[in-house]
Amino acid sequence: MHDDAPVTPWDAAVDAFQDGDLLRAEEIMRAAIVEIEADAGPDSAAFAEACMHLASLLSGSGEFARGADLLRRAVAAKIPGEDGARDRLTYLMNLGEFLTRAGQFEDADAALQESIDGRRALYGEDHPGFAFGLEPLADLRVLTGDAEGALALYEQCLEIHWTQGHPRVTTALAGRALALATMQVDDLLGPVAQMPDALLDEVVDALLSRARLAPSPASLRVIAATLALAEARCTARVRTVRMVQSDVARVVGDVGIQIEASEALLPLARSEAETIDVLRGLALARAEAEQHVEAEQAYVKAVAAAVELGDPGYISRTQRGAGLYLADRGRTEEAVRLLAEAVSVARTAELLPEQGRALIALGIVHQHAGALEPARVALTEGTMLLPPEDHDRLRGRSHLTALDTDEGCGCGDRGAADLDAAMSEALTTLVEQVVSPDLIASLTVRMTPEGPVVAVELARAAEDGERERLDRAIQQALTQLQAGGDEDA
Repeated sequence: MHDDAPVTPWDAAVDAFQDGDLLRAEEIMRAAIVEIEADAGPDSAAFAEACMHLASLLSGSGEFARGADLLRRAVAAKIPGEDGARDRLTYLMNLGEFLTRAGQFEDADAALQESIDGRRALYGEDHPGFAFGLEPLADLRVLTGDAEGALALYEQCLEIHWTQGHPRVTTALAGRALALATMQVDDLLGPVAQMPDALLDEVVDALLSRARLAPSPASLRVIAATLALAEARCTARVRTVRMVQSDVARVVGDVGIQIEASEALLPLARSEAETIDVLRGLALARAEAEQHVEAEQAYVKAVAAAVELGDPGYISRTQRGAGLYLADRGRTEEAVRLLAEAVSVARTAELLPEQGRALIALGIVHQHAGALEPARVALTEGTMLLPPEDHDRLRGRSHLTALDTDEGCGCGDRGAADLDAAMSEALTTLVEQVVSPDLIASLTVRMTPEGPVVAVELARAAEDGERERLDRAIQQALTQLQAGGDEDA
């Protein structure tokens, strides 16, 4: 964009979103939608595009259901001409993908089927534009347990893209591999043998992207096939594949594969910092696998490597992880010494977040050991150094609540209630930053297996627009609370 070009509402919304102000970004685009609807009408291309823009912003914070509502408005726009027909098909496909991500599978199926029917009429069944519509429906089939139905759709996509020489052949191949992996088929990448080496990077990227999207045992099988491909034909990608394998295994809970991938990554690390990160992950996996001798060895190596690197942030983080491990093993005195050192390193370097996290870890260890006053001092200081949405701060606040009410250590069943109280406090703080504080009498959140349940009591009647802004502020705050935290949280 040229420096003298006017700033569009979309530009301003993206800037606000990138600054972390989701509420402001949404308000900018909603105001633009109202203005465009008044000027050009709800059947204009500009109106539908603005709805799509806001939906894409909401997807960035995981709000797919609300994004789907906007896409329905875009789909409903009666935009004239062939361009309008093409745009509507795009909006339909996006609507189906949003509904899939929101867990509304029946509605997603209907939207995607309508998109396919429209693409068949517009393009015919041999055109890449038709294949584009098949892929998200195939993705939905895998997600809902119909791997065989998904495979047929992916095969159809693959044939169209292959015949037309279209680059999306790689994404169709990746989807096909996942469907086959779900069906426990061994040969996932047969068609790759016919592909030139020049396409292999794109194939690997597509396979890894697919595996990351919805981590599962089938995803791990796709990664294993990708690793074999990389080792045979593009060894420069082995490191990347191993990194994804370690991450996905951690999410799936397959510590055996996580350990294997981490061990393989150690000689492939490209920096001392990367080596430390791998060692920390390896130590966590070894501990989870009850391989405590090896876990402690990994922590010792990680701490030594961090000290040698000389980066205070790495030193404090690594000492904190090792200290918490020692505490879990009942070695409280050693844990306290190491955590106190983690606090000191961060304090000297004026790294406030690391200092706060180390203090909270130290406070919890003190509390579990019955040293309640040192625990209170460390937890109080630590929670003051972190933002309201940070997961470590929430954990620290829940333990402080337990101290204040003499209700144990802030863990277990009682700790769940204390964590709800900490979440409610943080939610109120975040919301009151963007709405009038005198509007809210109380704001509480209770975590359930289905997600957070929020209860709001108003102190007075809401004025025009206040309740809508409050609801959006709550949603933004919940997004922050669910995303906040450190990798050791």
